[in-house]
Amino acid sequence: METIFKRHPLRKSIVGSEETVRSLTAQEVRSFYEEMFIPQALIVAGDIGFRETMKLANKYFREFPERKEATLGINDEPENYTKNSRVVQGTHFHQAHLLMGLKVFNPTQKEVAGLEIIGSCLAKRFSDRVLNQEPISYMRRAGYFGSPSFSSSHYGFLAAYASFDIKHLARVEEIMREEFLKISNGDIDSKMIEQKIRVALKSYIFAQEKSMDIARLLLDYYLRGAPEGIYEYASDMKECSLQNLTEIIQKHVTACVANDSLTKVVLLP
Repeated sequence: METIFKRHPLRKSIVGSEETVRSLTAQEVRSFYEEMFIPQALIVAGDIGFRETMKLANKYFREFPERKEATLGINDEPENYTKNSRVVQGTHFHQAHLLMGLKVFNPTQKEVAGLEIIGSCLAKRFSDRVLNQEPISYMRRAGYFGSPSFSSSHYGFLAAYASFDIKHLARVEEIMREEFLKISNGDIDSKMIEQKIRVALKSYIFAQEKSMDIARLLLDYYLRGAPEGIYEYASDMKECSLQNLTEIIQKHVTACVANDSLTKVVLLP
């Protein structure tokens, strides 16, 4: 609760004053969590079993003891590797490609920077199609799915749209597959690529729009004992061009579409 009384890492105030928070009763707090965290409304991405997921959701979101402090255990992500794949370090990279539904095989360090740019472009194309073609605005609901990443708002729109009605799930899958096919066939906007690279570089170098992503990336390199890696990553991103991004698309995205190795996004009923 103490984080509510402090400044948010993104330099934005948390909603709710200290006076308001302290006036809440235990039942009001419990009711808030019961209303906001509904297991049936959770979105699961990847090869995760329905029953196992529901058990975890019920355990961590429904069991709030009244007379003792609720604890939440952090489980390690279950291994789901193939002999031809490996995990690449980098939080925002994992986040983007998990939500995109793309399984990337054996990327090099330079390709990781390129894939981040491609992921951001795809995310925008996904959300643009939802926002421009559908009559309902999902801006407010998207806030619940947001996280500090330069592509998170676009994924938030898509997640909000999918969660609004279970019938939308098929539409989300259709949009994702169509956009993957387009970009794998060379339908890529060079101006959008250039704009994404400029924004990413500006954020990394001047610590502006991606302050939380920079902190995570710095921590990742620090734990590896090589904090200077952040500059190498920014250098790799600066070297991204339409030509080498096209090569990355042909190597990874096109192969995934051809092999039907896109991760299915599952909306719990």
